[in-house]
Amino acid sequence: MVDVLNTFFVSVFTNEDTSHMPESIIMFNGEDQDRLVKINVTEDDVAKKLSQLHPSKAPGPDKVSPRILITVAQQITKPLTLLFNHSLSTGEVPNDWRRANVTPVFKKGKSLMLATTDLSA
Repeated sequence: MVDVLNTFFVSVFTNEDTSHMPESIIMFNGEDQDRLVKINVTEDDVAKKLSQLHPSKAPGPDKVSPRILITVAQQITKPLTLLFNHSLSTGEVPNDWRRANVTPVFKKGKSLMLATTDLSA
C-alpha cells in the first residue's frame, strides 16, 4: 500500500530548484550512536502544545480524544516531558509512536481507490 501511495505522490509532484535552500542544522551526532543531541523538550513546550489541541478533532491511532488530553493536560505535562526527553536522549521510540493511519484524500484528476492502512514499524 505504501509503495502504491509513494508511486502516486511521486507522479503528481514536480521537482523544484533546491539550489537556494538554506543549510540545515545538524541534529544527529554520528559518534553518539545517532542520537538526537540538540533537542530538549520543556514542560512549557508540552503544555503549550496540549493547549493548542482542538477538542473537536478526531483521536489519533491511540484512540485518545484531544478533549481528554486537554482535560488532563496539567497532570500529564510532566510525565510526557520526561518521556519525550528520554526518547530523544536514548534514540528509542515506543512502538505505538510508529503507527499511523494513512488515508489518501482525492482532490482532483483521476481517483485511485485506496483503503486506509495501519502502518507499523
